[in-house]
Amino acid sequence: MPLLIAALAFLLPLVALLLWRSLRPGQQPSNWLLVSAFLAVVLAIGGAISYGMNRSIERGERYVPPSWERSGEDVTPGRGNRP
Repeated sequence: MPLLIAALAFLLPLVALLLWRSLRPGQQPSNWLLVSAFLAVVLAIGGAISYGMNRSIERGERYVPPSWERSGEDVTPGRGNRP
């Protein structure tokens, strides 16, 4: 299911462009649409960078992958660990 959602999110801009071109042949998108699309891309990239910076482990730490608890019901999330 996540792969399907990722594929749809990837193809949505292309579908929107093709729909725009079929409904309004020969017309260019308005300036506000181009500016809002540009701002959406900038915000998405900024959000991805911010998320990556806040979720990263510190320099010199070793990554410990997720593991099952002894009871077999809970999962300990992955984390950074000082060597």
